[in-house]
Amino acid sequence: MVEFSEEINRRFNIETIIPSRGESFIINARNVIETDEKVRPDNSFKRLQVVEKLESIKEEVDELSYILKSDLKQEKTDLEIDELLVKLKNIEKSILEALK
Repeated sequence: MVEFSEEINRRFNIETIIPSRGESFIINARNVIETDEKVRPDNSFKRLQVVEKLESIKEEVDELSYILKSDLKQEKTDLEIDELLVKLKNIEKSILEALK
């Protein structure tokens, strides 16, 4: 990074600033001003994505529940019900592993 800074200074006669992690600057056409404000990464969108994903999963589980209850009202063989139980146990296992 220092080499790049020196090259810019040599070629264009422009003083360069290599900020440290968390430093903040205000840049305009005339000058650069260092601020005391520390830059914090914006995680609000990531949190929103988590909430949206949880809502999506909840809707899918509700839909699955409705479909399975409707299917159970029809005649099902013991084998079909056993297969369904295995699938539900796998879903439960995946949820529990995600919570760890």
